[in-house]
This record gives sequence, structure tokens and C-alpha cells, in this order.
Amino acid sequence: GELALAFKNRLKISDGVISRQSIHYVSDPFYVQDYPNDIGLSKSNLGYLRSLATVTYPTESYLFYGGLIHHQSLIVSTDSPPTTQTEKRADRGSLTQLPRLGIGQKFSEMVSNYLFFEWDSQFVNYWRPDESFDNNIPLPGDVEITPGAPYQEGDFIREGRRFQLEPRWFAQIPLTRGLEIQPMVRGMFSAYQFDLPTVSTPHRESLTTEVPLSFYLSRVFESDTPGFNKMSHLIQPRLIYGSSLYRSPLPSHPFFKSTHPTFDANDLVSQFEYFKLELIQRLRRQVEGKSVRFVTFQLSNQYNSRTDKSDARFSDPSFKHHWGPIQGYFNLDIQSFSATLEGYYQWEK
Repeated sequence: GELALAFKNRLKISDGVISRQSIHYVSDPFYVQDYPNDIGLSKSNLGYLRSLATVTYPTESYLFYGGLIHHQSLIVSTDSPPTTQTEKRADRGSLTQLPRLGIGQKFSEMVSNYLFFEWDSQFVNYWRPDESFDNNIPLPGDVEITPGAPYQEGDFIREGRRFQLEPRWFAQIPLTRGLEIQPMVRGMFSAYQFDLPTVSTPHRESLTTEVPLSFYLSRVFESDTPGFNKMSHLIQPRLIYGSSLYRSPLPSHPFFKSTHPTFDANDLVSQFEYFKLELIQRLRRQVEGKSVRFVTFQLSNQYNSRTDKSDARFSDPSFKHHWGPIQGYFNLDIQSFSATLEGYYQWEK
């Protein structure tokens, strides 16, 4: 028989300290071929199952994070939808992020009411209990790839370490009542360490900006419903301009060469320029004298005036076409009940 397990849990350890656990496991790597929707799998990503355990600890000024993420490798058969060309319908072996550590400084003022600053940093060690690379290249004279063969140029490096630092600067410029500009500049520094083919420490840098023009409309309602006696409705249309100001060239290390898989989405550094129209609506209510948000709805669409035609492995697919994607978000949070719904539709193929 075949066994599948899906488990999620959220544990409050102490005031502000939260642990989350999510376990996905199958006893047979071919399980998803027979039951692709059984444990919430996406047909576009049948190559692995993700499990995680994390702890977050916030202080007044900083947020600390620690945990591990494990990807159980699955075998994708030849009649399944294609993922990427580099998957080759094969079991690539498990991959674990152990440890995954982060620290960030919360939103803080630099110039009162006008200029703000925050930053995040993250260190991840990518580790595999088996080989540190995927053997893709046959040795001379081999009919098939030899298991346990030494590393050769062209094999996929799957172990390494990555450190990322992302500072963000914000300005708040009021124009008139209910209308303001909030420009933001984001930097990114990514440093890697690989043991193959030799010990090396390549790095990448990027700088992007986003300039939202926000308009605010609000109204206060009163009702006789307990817990909802006084509510406020905020409508916030936003026109956003975004652009990549700088992106360093791809390093010459084999990890950054074509057809080589990335570690995860944090390796993406795109070139882009876009205009986005966004509509945000929020409902708040009074709870014990405090204003608490209980409904959030957001809908957006963007036009990419500059599309990213560079290496798809290191670029966000949102910038591949002139139009799209349409994105939606809905959150309901009332006392102990919380529900979130997200949608994404790329209407230009």
C-alpha cells in the first residue's frame, strides 16, 4: 500500500513567540502519479513535497526567525505535465534547508513622518543527505550515467550556502488631503558559497524602486450588531510605477549557467519596468477600544513597459509579458477565525 500524510500546526510558545509546523510525506515517490490532488499538490509542481518547522521571535525593534525546510523528491513520469527542461522526469533527490536563519529590523523612522527604513537578512544552508550534486554527464565509454561518479562540469550542484541582505528605504510625501506619494528603494545583496567544482564565493547585487501614488477614501458606519457597533471602511486606489535600477551580471560559476536549477525563488533578480493599478479595501472595527482590521480585499493588474527576456531561471515570470498578471487577495480575521484566499491569472500567454 501507499501512505500519504499532510499535517499543519501553529503553536504559541510564549507571548509573541510562534512556531509553525507543516509536514507533507508520501511513502512512495510515484504516489503523485496516481493521486495528484490527494494532498493539495499543484500539477505544475509535482517534483517535490515541502515540509517545514519554524520559530519566530519578535522584539520591539527586530524580528528573529529560525527553522528548517525539507523537500522530499518525487518521481515525475513521462506522461506528466512538463515542469522545466532540467527536471528530465527523474528523481532529483531530497534537499533540505538546515538551518534557515533570519533577522530583520522593523519599520523605523529616520526623519520624523517623512523618511523610514527597514531591512531583512537571511542565511540558508542547502544540504542533501545523499550526493551534493546530480550526476548528469556520462563518463567516457558509459552507456548510461554512472551512479556515484565524481563531479564533472555540467552536473547540477545542489549544496551550498547563501546569505542575503535586503535594505529598504521609504518616503512619505503628502500632496493634499487623502493623496500622497510613497517612493521606496530596495537593495539586495546575495552572497553564495559553493564547494564544487572548487570552493568559491560568488555574489550578486541589485537595486530597484517603486513609486506608489495613493488616494484614500474612508467612511465610518455604526450598527447594533455586538462587536461591530462601530466600523470604518477604507478604499485605497493606487497607481504604482516600478523599475529595476541596477542588476549585476550573472557570476561565471557553473551554478549560474544555463539549464542549471536554482535553489529557490530568492535567486530571482529580474530586470523590469511596470505600471500597476491596484485597489485595496479594508474594514476595521472597534474591539476593547482598539481599531482592529478584520477584512482586507486587494485586486491588481500591471503593464510591463519593459519585459525581461533574460535567463528564465533567474527572472520573475511576472515580467515576461506586457500584460498581467491579475492578482487578487482576500483575508477575513474575526477573533479565532482566520481565512485567506489568493488568486493569480496570467492572461497574456
